[in-house]
Amino acid sequence: MSKAIGLALAITEVAQASYEATKTPGLNIEIWNKIIESSSFQNLVYRNITPAKNWLGIPDPGSLPTMQDFTDLKVEFSRRLDLFAGWPSVRAFFMMLEAEATMEGRVPEGFFSEILYDFVLEDCQAYLNGTL
Repeated sequence: MSKAIGLALAITEVAQASYEATKTPGLNIEIWNKIIESSSFQNLVYRNITPAKNWLGIPDPGSLPTMQDFTDLKVEFSRRLDLFAGWPSVRAFFMMLEAEATMEGRVPEGFFSEILYDFVLEDCQAYLNGTL
């Protein structure tokens, strides 16, 4: 599950930054690399993953992604950005980003696009399971 969460967060964060930079629906490879290497993205992943706990309920720091895991995520999936951008959930995410831009000042940033994160996550889980 944590790999799917990391991938879904990467796709949505890169989609947001790519859209802001180009105003077009696409996942930019340079932005992909920059975001995944950033400590803010890595902290976002850590905040969204529930680490395994020992029998005392203390989180096991070894169950969180390592720097190598982030590097592997960046390299392994960078070749599939066009595939991800073509998923209906990601295309809809871009539409929500456009809707937010159109409604600027009337809706908070992320208001519409946050709704789509769960659908992107479902697609990431299906992709990693080989069913998408």
